[in-house]
Amino acid sequence: MSSEFEVVSHEQFSYLNVFLVRLFSRTPHIHRDLEIGVILEGSVSVKLGTGSWKLGEGDIYLINSLEVHEFAAEGDGTLVLAVQVSLNLLEPFLPNAAMMRFLADPPLRAALKPPEYDTIFQSSLELAYQYYQKPDNYELNCFRLIVSILGGLRAGLPTQSMREQDYAAIKRRADRLVAVTDYIDRNFQRKLLLDEIAQQQHLTMTYLSHLFKEAFGLSFQEYLKEKRFEYAYQQLSRTGKTVLDVSLESGFSDVRYLNRLFREKLGCSPQEYRARLSGTAGLQRKASLESLQHFLTEDDTLAVLTELQNHVPGNASSR
Repeated sequence: MSSEFEVVSHEQFSYLNVFLVRLFSRTPHIHRDLEIGVILEGSVSVKLGTGSWKLGEGDIYLINSLEVHEFAAEGDGTLVLAVQVSLNLLEPFLPNAAMMRFLADPPLRAALKPPEYDTIFQSSLELAYQYYQKPDNYELNCFRLIVSILGGLRAGLPTQSMREQDYAAIKRRADRLVAVTDYIDRNFQRKLLLDEIAQQQHLTMTYLSHLFKEAFGLSFQEYLKEKRFEYAYQQLSRTGKTVLDVSLESGFSDVRYLNRLFREKLGCSPQEYRARLSGTAGLQRKASLESLQHFLTEDDTLAVLTELQNHVPGNASSR
């Protein structure tokens, strides 16, 4: 199970990932790339730092690199087009580009003028189409569109260039957080203690505990519990394993813990949740209950993008 969005990586694009995801919820996480997201369908709440914003269809959000963020969608989930790009791509043309921060809260519609907003919206859709369709010269077209998106952001939003020492400190902290969460992702299915991770990262337990709480707003145990629940949630939806087997495989020492979490989060037991997936009523809801985030296949992604190419109005800001 990945600690971040699952991505489709093309070897020739070491600085770029583009994907479509049906998002239901995502616990706090962090990554090194700048992320631009376009809400194609549904609505979602984005939590960034101490603020929270609700976005709807046609809205765009921006997450600077090394910023902790989380998502919570409503209803049948939210279809999001995500573009993740490393600002290191611009280093040959814009020294210290990685230290640049865009100063704007989501949604960007409130901060950008229509020309810049339209440029970013349309360029993001075209970039995704080129990325998956792969027509002639699509590599150059992708680069051109990345520059168009970043150019629109830089033209329309205030920026701040961090001091090298400040950026280095933030990067060290973020790299440590990524290393810790990656370690949890590889080991959450067994007994895992904070002391083990602290020793593995050469940190004190006190420091690591404060780091978790400050970065994610969760204690280590709360984060671990959420990770185990996400895994159990998916296993109960996708497999025929017993509730006891799923509980043990997810890292819970007692099936009662899993039962309690289902009651807290979904208002039902794991067995009742499974019953919702059977019968006519269950099949209608399966798409929204199947996983916390469902990544579209390349074929499905291309089908959605082709449809958008044919029907999205030229003036995105009027949506």
